[in-house]
Amino acid sequence: MKKIIVLITCFFGFFLLPIVVVHADSISSGSGILIDEKFDDWSGKPMTDFYEEGTNGNVTYKLSMLSDDQYLYLYVNMIPYGGHQSGLQTAGYVITIGNKKYDISFLNVPGNLSAGQTASFSAGVWDETSYTYKTNGVGYVNAYSETFPADTSLYRKGTYTNSVAEVKIPITDFNLSTISGQSITLANSNLGYQHITIEGTSTGPYIIVGIGFLLALFGFFGITYKKKNNHEKIGFH
Repeated sequence: MKKIIVLITCFFGFFLLPIVVVHADSISSGSGILIDEKFDDWSGKPMTDFYEEGTNGNVTYKLSMLSDDQYLYLYVNMIPYGGHQSGLQTAGYVITIGNKKYDISFLNVPGNLSAGQTASFSAGVWDETSYTYKTNGVGYVNAYSETFPADTSLYRKGTYTNSVAEVKIPITDFNLSTISGQSITLANSNLGYQHITIEGTSTGPYIIVGIGFLLALFGFFGITYKKKNNHEKIGFH
């Protein structure tokens, strides 16, 4: 009878506890990010270098992705290490949320901004699953100049105008009510073969479940071993 009780405990410990205790809320927060023509609030946020193969990282872009329960935030800085003049890359962004893919494009971005000028734009989201297109994302692009006094392996002598942009996209544009607990990946092969991934699921609850399951198993084999020893002591073979 005790064996049956322990086996039932193992079953419920392994299959039911995850339903009760697992919660996925570890998506990186976009808290503190304002889409307001200023970019200093991105300072200190995680950045990923994107670069094409064959350039040895000489032509490098910086991208970042954050999120909260309402918006997905993107940051794109075109060749911040300088040496090349470049406007904002407006197409080719692919976001994967769970097992769904979305094509992101920046719309109505001026191509002739002078250094110091800022302009607003919108973002379009094409849902490859439902074939819907929404354009509620908003952002700003700023043109800035850099001067490089000497040629090096990373810089070319001269003054160049580059672009930096920030954008926020409502979660509802992805036809989702929440992205909490989802794995989100950003890629753009026009900029490089790197990608950014936000892992939305914590493994902590599953570790707790695993420990509980192992304890139940130890209890089961402990009872079996104890009963076997008791039988041997009183002469049952």
